[in-house]
Amino acid sequence: MPRPMEYTDLAAAIPEYRNYVLTAVIIFISIQFVLIFFLIFYATLLRLKDKNTAKKQKLKSDRWFISLFDYLEGKITGEDFRLLVKKRDIPYFLEFSKEYFLDLAGEDKVKLRELLVELRVDDYLIKSLSTGNHWKKIYAIYYLGLMDCQ
Repeated sequence: MPRPMEYTDLAAAIPEYRNYVLTAVIIFISIQFVLIFFLIFYATLLRLKDKNTAKKQKLKSDRWFISLFDYLEGKITGEDFRLLVKKRDIPYFLEFSKEYFLDLAGEDKVKLRELLVELRVDDYLIKSLSTGNHWKKIYAIYYLGLMDCQ
């Protein structure tokens, strides 16, 4: 039967490896602090980006709100509305118009669909189907379905 290690043998071995163990622990803790710092920095940057995007969306939505209802009432044309929505603003306009597209019915929904076609949103969404981002594809399919595109 093997003899169990005595306490004195272990105590005698600790001073030899103590410096290595302390160095390894310090390195491990330092790596954890560096990783935590980078994760906090990354999370802060993402939060600032999301805040900026939400601010842009609100400003653009406020600008388009009255014009959309003027278009639906026939006060302005689709050409006038095209001047308000630049090509780079199409993702923001999609987000803005989605709520109204879901709520409107009848002639207003048809007019909104015509506006989206005139703004060439359908072409933008069809191009999004060929991207590598699966979420953009799903969103494009969803929105094209809302628009009743074939």
